[in-house]
Amino acid sequence: MKLRLSVATIILFCSGWAFAEDAPVTYQCEVSAQQSDSSQSGPFSIEISGAAVKLSNVSALDGHFSLIRKNDAYYVFKNKKNQGGNLNRSTGAVELYAVNAASHEMTVSINGACVEQK
Repeated sequence: MKLRLSVATIILFCSGWAFAEDAPVTYQCEVSAQQSDSSQSGPFSIEISGAAVKLSNVSALDGHFSLIRKNDAYYVFKNKKNQGGNLNRSTGAVELYAVNAASHEMTVSINGACVEQK
């Protein structure tokens, strides 16, 4: 009985450890191309902490997103306002967007280049 309890405790500990949260990461970004009603001229930042993504200094989009996919190549995030983006982790290329839910047309498209802040 003690052996089973010990094995179960080790399995639970290791499974929780395998899915531990990454340290927060921040990217500083510059716009390279855009299509939107409001112009984005200055730099912006993307902060990823757990499952939350915070976008700063982008007036055309809301600042809060949920991380919906993370792998070795990309971070993919979106919110309930039909806005989202993806960040290529190896090249730093970022694409931000907003879609009109009724017409299914893209109303905001911002492409840029990001550098991870260490």
